[in-house]
Amino acid sequence: MGRRPKLGQHFLRDRAVRARIAEAAVESGDTALEIGPGQGALTKHLVRRANRVVALEIDPVLAAALRSACGAPPNLLVVRGDVIEADLAGLVAPAHRSRAVLVGNLPYYITSPILRAAFAAKKAFRRATFLMQREVAERAVACGGKRFGLLSCLCQLHSEPRLLFRVPSRAFSPPPAVESALVRFELRSGCPPTGLLAFLRACLAAPRKTLRNNLAGRYPSGLVAMHANAGKRAQQIGLDGLMRMWESLEKAEPSGPAAVGADRE
Repeated sequence: MGRRPKLGQHFLRDRAVRARIAEAAVESGDTALEIGPGQGALTKHLVRRANRVVALEIDPVLAAALRSACGAPPNLLVVRGDVIEADLAGLVAPAHRSRAVLVGNLPYYITSPILRAAFAAKKAFRRATFLMQREVAERAVACGGKRFGLLSCLCQLHSEPRLLFRVPSRAFSPPPAVESALVRFELRSGCPPTGLLAFLRACLAAPRKTLRNNLAGRYPSGLVAMHANAGKRAQQIGLDGLMRMWESLEKAEPSGPAAVGADRE
């Protein structure tokens, strides 16, 4: 699985790791949308487990060779396209969406945009299982501490992320300079409340500053100062604490806070 190195991807060569990923990502009867199948190393495992596999590959050379590389299985559809621009939900037939899952070995340099694309299409999928840089994986599941940030919030608002296992660099060719990790995202229904993402972005704008300082200008200073967590940093209270603080401040300020930018992911 993966793209040619010039496109920022490393090929996963370890067969045992590929089998573990397929087992974690796909159940019998699933329709799997694989992002960046590359030479088909993981695809070969997916087509044995899934009812149907849709493989989305940006590289025209790899896309053209993928079906034959996998033995031309009848349950494999290869689509050439860019995951950032593609209509991920549209690649899965409505009748299959209750059993649709996402899977992929994500290029390090566009992991966050791919996660945002996956969350935007989550109505069509129940789960996403991605292999990614270990540091990013740890940020995705962090509930607090130095790894906790806006990516943690986005992942946990849209899903229940769980780091399943780590993958050493020697499992890839060429080997990357860092380790990878497999994360499974059980996708949540619904969207975050309006205004919450902008609030979280403000709270995390300067990680070393207290919430009182980061929220200056968004709410009356006295209102924020009265909150029990005003003197703490966002990393100290995590997403649940930040959401409770937002709800408390919103209720206490019925006219709404000063805008700090529209919600965006």
